[in-house]
Amino acid sequence: SWYDVDHPSGPHNLYPHMIDGEWYIFVANPDYEQCDSALGEACGGVTIAHLNLQGSASRTLPGIPASGVGHTIIKVGEYEVAWETTRGGWIYIHDMTVQQWPGEDTEDPRYGRTFVYGSY
Repeated sequence: SWYDVDHPSGPHNLYPHMIDGEWYIFVANPDYEQCDSALGEACGGVTIAHLNLQGSASRTLPGIPASGVGHTIIKVGEYEVAWETTRGGWIYIHDMTVQQWPGEDTEDPRYGRTFVYGSY
């Protein structure tokens, strides 16, 4: 269900980003009709997953699924966008950016946090 008929090669649907030295991927699912929310897919939204690779710090943490087992991908979150707000358009990662808050004020509650910005 990650397949996108308009961009079958997929680069518009996948965005990797490093947070605190760990790799995450942001995967867009623009398919509202064939999406299966029962499987945990973000229908018309973005799924966020941690790449639990060899050498990843999370591989040693207790309670992490598949900790210490090969390369795994762990879903850590998702967000959905209401169809009405897209004005009939789709959600593509190339319309978005993932970045750490650019400010340097350590008193700012946004300092050091990662945000997803987008246009629809």
